[in-house]
Amino acid sequence: MGSANSDRYEFIFPSYNLTKSLNIEDNLTGALSLNSSGSQHVNNTNVYETQVINDLSYQSEDKFLNNGILNKFNVLFKNVNSTGKNSAQYKNSVETELLSSLLFESSYPLLREGIGFNNYFTPKLSLRYSPNNMKNLRNTDRRIDVNNIWDLNRIASSNTIESGQSLTVGAEYKKSRNIDINETVVSDEEYPIDVFELSLATVFRDEKNENLPLTSTLGDKSSDIVGHIKFEPNSFFSTNYNYSIDNNVNELKYNELSTNFTVNNFVTSFVYLEENQPIGTSHYIENTSSYNFNETSSISFSTRKNKEINLTEYYDLVYQYKNDCLTAALQYKKDFYLDNDIKPTEQLFFSITIVPLGAYETRNIIPE
Repeated sequence: MGSANSDRYEFIFPSYNLTKSLNIEDNLTGALSLNSSGSQHVNNTNVYETQVINDLSYQSEDKFLNNGILNKFNVLFKNVNSTGKNSAQYKNSVETELLSSLLFESSYPLLREGIGFNNYFTPKLSLRYSPNNMKNLRNTDRRIDVNNIWDLNRIASSNTIESGQSLTVGAEYKKSRNIDINETVVSDEEYPIDVFELSLATVFRDEKNENLPLTSTLGDKSSDIVGHIKFEPNSFFSTNYNYSIDNNVNELKYNELSTNFTVNNFVTSFVYLEENQPIGTSHYIENTSSYNFNETSSISFSTRKNKEINLTEYYDLVYQYKNDCLTAALQYKKDFYLDNDIKPTEQLFFSITIVPLGAYETRNIIPE
């Protein structure tokens, strides 16, 4: 027996998100801000869920010691108010939580100047502590990399805080061109300032935290080692490599390599991705190529091959015309399916966007 028609709908009421910077210059240095957000929605006819979150955060100014060490810290106080009716996530009565977190970060930026290049090396560490219990995010999909591992909210959750204490350690290295701002022979467009970048980081904690996302490995006493490598010798070629390796340094958990080639009006890029448990199971190679006929017209083609099953997933061909008033595009897309009983589908799209009126799109399935 099917569900009632009313159970098919979900009502999402207007939400809000307000941020206010507070003036504290007369009392202490740094930045103090207050953020308040709230939402309410109804689903399955009689399931009500309401949530209001208030965050008071303070971020100190950078403080250099006499020996060159750079210190800073963040403090966060979070007030979470929630209530529900017939909800599996919230209690029927109003529930209020007051959470707090402290993050202290220290680094030692080093510089070696050269004639053609400057070399920057920065070892860094951060200590974080929260005395509160946290919600169970064990099955939440969250991948940690060098860009977010230093964030105060690296678990990307608005209604809870990473509990316990942990130590994050890592280092960054960068090689940059030493270009005089008055020099006109070398152009930033032809020769990027930052030629090479290398960074890595890992997390240690005294006790295992079972509530943190398994895919992040943050809950382990020693997390995976995450890293990033970038090489961009000129404006015609660049490559980026992101990886995650287990703490025994014998198995790659995440492997992403991307390259970009630019020759005049032709641009092509390749992406190779391989995930292993617990991060995921994706394994593919993807290519996107485009050619600009002029300032208004371009054509692009993209495809992706699933390396796990050795099958192509899709083809996507797009012609686009764009000027100051409108954007028109004609797109052909062919999707392949893993199920042998389902045939591949071919679709033809036409879309037009008139600035500032809006967009219109048509879609047709190409007959067999």
